[in-house]
Amino acid sequence: MESVMDEIKREYRNRVKVVFVNVSQKDNKELVDYFGIVTIPTQVLLNKEGKEYFRHNGYLSAEELSKYFR
Repeated sequence: MESVMDEIKREYRNRVKVVFVNVSQKDNKELVDYFGIVTIPTQVLLNKEGKEYFRHNGYLSAEELSKYFR
């Protein structure tokens, strides 16, 4: 998913902030627990207020993922 997220970051650079988190690193355990990540990959989309509005477990293409930014 890292290449997909890089594509999203480039295409929507003025509209979307992309944060890619490696969930296997110990330093990210707090985020993994907070968001309840149990499957890799997982995409969690937050609105401007930081509220989750979309979650998907598994692979999504950049085209599929971009539908949730419109």
